[in-house]
Amino acid sequence: MHLQTKTYLCALVTAFVLPFFAPPLLATAQQCPENFVATVNGSGITQAEFEREMAGIREHLARMNKPVDESSLPEIRKTILENLINRVLLSQEAKKKGVMADEKAVADRLAKFKAQFASSEEYTTWLSKMNLTESDARSELGNEIAIQQFIDTQ
Repeated sequence: MHLQTKTYLCALVTAFVLPFFAPPLLATAQQCPENFVATVNGSGITQAEFEREMAGIREHLARMNKPVDESSLPEIRKTILENLINRVLLSQEAKKKGVMADEKAVADRLAKFKAQFASSEEYTTWLSKMNLTESDARSELGNEIAIQQFIDTQ
């Protein structure tokens, strides 16, 4: 299964698991500073993170020959923001419970992800296009693994 498919499945699972954790956590949400699109319990979601997710959706839809319809943008943006908030909440809960990704699991997942590209140059181009460094990608993968492990234990 591709990493993107797993990510979308994780987002779907998030939608079903989050209602158990969201009410008390959202009650402490704070006002957003200018460079954040949202703040969740003191953790900010940056405009860059939001735009990266939006670019991923556009890319996914383009591969399916379904360009983004301008009339659907508000709903897409709302869904992206909700998914980012859900990820932060799940990540916070995972950390609170002591669930962390193993470095070997992160390295393995990163190697599998890189293998999807025809060359290292193509991978580097993708990182640049998504406004990520390899360290960012490693961190995001580690976060995904920790969230999935947390969900699996619930």
